[in-house]
Amino acid sequence: MTASLPPRGALATALLSLGLLASCGDPGPYGYGHSDEQPAQTAKAAVSPKGVIRGVIDWPGAQPPSGFVCVYLTGRSTPDARLPELVQRLPPGPFPMMFEVSARDLTLPGTLAGDWTLEARLDKDGVLLAQAGDIAGRSKSAVHAGDDGVVLELRETVAHDDDPALLRDLQTLAGPALASPQPGGSSSLPPGHPPIDSSRPAAMPGGMPTAKVASAPSAAAQQPPKMPGPRFTGTIEVDPKIASAARGGVLYVMIKQGAEARGMPRAAYKVVDPVFPLTFDIGPEHVPLQVDNKADMLQGTLYISARVDMDGDVMTKKAGDLEMTAPPVAATAGGDPVTIVLDEVRSS
Repeated sequence: MTASLPPRGALATALLSLGLLASCGDPGPYGYGHSDEQPAQTAKAAVSPKGVIRGVIDWPGAQPPSGFVCVYLTGRSTPDARLPELVQRLPPGPFPMMFEVSARDLTLPGTLAGDWTLEARLDKDGVLLAQAGDIAGRSKSAVHAGDDGVVLELRETVAHDDDPALLRDLQTLAGPALASPQPGGSSSLPPGHPPIDSSRPAAMPGGMPTAKVASAPSAAAQQPPKMPGPRFTGTIEVDPKIASAARGGVLYVMIKQGAEARGMPRAAYKVVDPVFPLTFDIGPEHVPLQVDNKADMLQGTLYISARVDMDGDVMTKKAGDLEMTAPPVAATAGGDPVTIVLDEVRSS
């Protein structure tokens, strides 16, 4: 069933007051008003975990090509609803990027009760309407308030612009300046976001941007620009007995608060087509949570683990993945470099 468009007056008020179609470069925590509220990360900290949905937005390669303005994270309680009921704006990387949504992100007052379909879209022009060439990823099943570990992989190239009829409705209600796509998008990035590397490869004509090239960049070249703050360094090695299996894949080095496998990472270091031994240098730029105090996330004793995922999906564990049999290594920022040995090929 297709959701009907709300009455014109109500929708116009919602669009204008919340800035649903504002450019990604606009100020504010997410670009949708809230400027008279406390900062986004402070406001969200007060929300019970049972009232939020947490997860990761990931890119199948090293990092996406330049030319994207931001990521729109949207939610619908009815999958085929014309307009999203939940909207959040995030920087266009680096990935993997942690997210958290709550009722504060709803376009109209309400709750996150019931089933939700989430979609992340790497956006080219900074306008909420999708256009051909944007890159999207949806939740594979319904998600609910309290879920932790939702993964949205940016794998699907948007083939067509959003429905022109919807565009006309939005132009009528919100005005052409807000509802019309902006060619080239906004050149400004959210405050504190590192510059985009314009040397990254362009999208392949008519398809997904390439996740791999014949000769992958070095591990250091695949990382976002360094940010000041605490750092963890070390080396990832492969046991000679499984060296023949160390071909391709994506290396994930995770720093977590505890030694257990579950839970969102404090920092995530990602390398496509790793070459071993591989040295790593992890700092605040690798913290996937979009907060101002990234350096604070790397304080105290934390636990480092690593694995090579052959299909590039951080949430899957399949035969052929390279893993460590030792427990995660306890470390503190600025301490001695750590050594992690991948010594097992996953059998199933």
